[in-house]
Amino acid sequence: ARLGTGFVIDFFGDVVSMIGFNVALILLYLVGFLLGRKGVWILAGSGLLIAPFYPTSITVPMQVFGAQAQNTISVILCISCMVNLLIQVLMGYVNGSFGAAWGYRVFSIAMCVMMIVCMLVTLCWLRRSAKNPSAAADRSESATGSQPEGVEAAMSQPEGVKERSEGDPIAA
Repeated sequence: ARLGTGFVIDFFGDVVSMIGFNVALILLYLVGFLLGRKGVWILAGSGLLIAPFYPTSITVPMQVFGAQAQNTISVILCISCMVNLLIQVLMGYVNGSFGAAWGYRVFSIAMCVMMIVCMLVTLCWLRRSAKNPSAAADRSESATGSQPEGVEAAMSQPEGVKERSEGDPIAA
């Protein structure tokens, strides 16, 4: 999907592209449900617009958090896996209790609502950072700054441990 949509993301930028994909997804969901059984294929095809969210959710923290991105990306991946697990369990429960048709309807509507909420939060954040550019500059400076105190010392070689040399067979 990144192969097919990557040029769109690069041209419009991460945030604008994700908002555009969200709007397109909401419209596809609405059309899919209006078409009934024939709309199932439209819902299945919506995966092409959902797929770019994963790589973008990795690249954006790399730009925003700089040297500290690995921690942020780890948290994002863990939380997204837990949320995905919870959604699958709830969807299975709704499908088992009310029938498969209701599970997909309920969660598609819930996804549309969640996408709208995420878009509104993003727009509020963009407006706030546009009004206060110094705060955004402070965040970017701290993201690309040096490591926190103690990190360099913790990552250094412990006392009494020899560094490996190039001639050392264990180092090879």
